[in-house]
Amino acid sequence: MANNIPPPGLRGIYTLLEPFKAKLLPNVAYTCQSTRGINELINSGIDVFSVYYQPNNIPQEKYNEDIVNGMMIVTFQAGAGVWLDVPSTYIDGLPDLNGIPYSPLVVALRLGAVADSSDLSYLQTRLEGVVKEELGIVVTSELVLVGQQTLVSDADHKLVEASRDVNKAAADTDYSKYLAEKTRADALALKVTQLEDYIKSKGL
Repeated sequence: MANNIPPPGLRGIYTLLEPFKAKLLPNVAYTCQSTRGINELINSGIDVFSVYYQPNNIPQEKYNEDIVNGMMIVTFQAGAGVWLDVPSTYIDGLPDLNGIPYSPLVVALRLGAVADSSDLSYLQTRLEGVVKEELGIVVTSELVLVGQQTLVSDADHKLVEASRDVNKAAADTDYSKYLAEKTRADALALKVTQLEDYIKSKGL
């Protein structure tokens, strides 16, 4: 398996043989951080068998074979604090460099202080719909409290609501334009229906 020794910096989905296969986080990209020859580690005073082989129940015979073949200890990292040291003979496959990287993302919208009585379920439904329309991803939105609850006087609350109503009325978004056109179209459709009913009632 010597030909499966990755160069430092190579990142992607690796395939390992047991017992290291079970130690991999599923569908997580690892980066090769270093490759060190077993003989080099031995010369630096490291008990390679006790550190890398014995804890993984790899027999002494396999260790001796790897020494003869000049194998390496490859260090992988998946994230902060997620490290994995693997003898190179247990690397079964290198990453597909043609793969498309995927990263888990969260879209966060800081709303500021909102009255506890506000019903945001419609907003959540709209946001979920936008994500599905734009990305084809079905999501469930969550409301997350990010600070301490405060008390606002009734007068200040009314001022805040009035200011936000002005902002909503002045909104010039694609969605607000769609709602305006829909309202206009609905009104025209109603007039057409009323005219058709009038014509029918006159027997025309």
